[in-house]
Amino acid sequence: MPWYVSLLTGAITALAIMTLVMSVISSLIVVVLICTPLRGKYYACIWSTIALATGLLGAGLAHFILLPTTSTWSGIIFGSLGLSLWFNARNPKPRVEPATYDGPRCVACRQPIETGTNLCPACGWTQPARQSGT
Repeated sequence: MPWYVSLLTGAITALAIMTLVMSVISSLIVVVLICTPLRGKYYACIWSTIALATGLLGAGLAHFILLPTTSTWSGIIFGSLGLSLWFNARNPKPRVEPATYDGPRCVACRQPIETGTNLCPACGWTQPARQSGT
């Protein structure tokens, strides 16, 4: 076997081992970040991206060192989860507060109507006469 083939094989093996180790380390860092209020910070995004990238790279290189690709799932899963939580923390959904209306409503369709209206503008139902003071 030529010297460059063994050198290339050694380099790929070293790269595969480094990506697997980096995938596990970055996965642990992502777990710590997503379990704390730090999930909205940019370094949570950076570590999640590193975990995802090294997990995917490690999955591609794992067969060179005869490891199953299951050893890289931690980086793929926690990287994706970290990016999802980071995105949700950075872009929260606006709170929808229920509308409160204390005025008169139509007796048929319950739509808000103005005081003193005889007909509901939404359904056309005739409204009963309201007595003052009640």
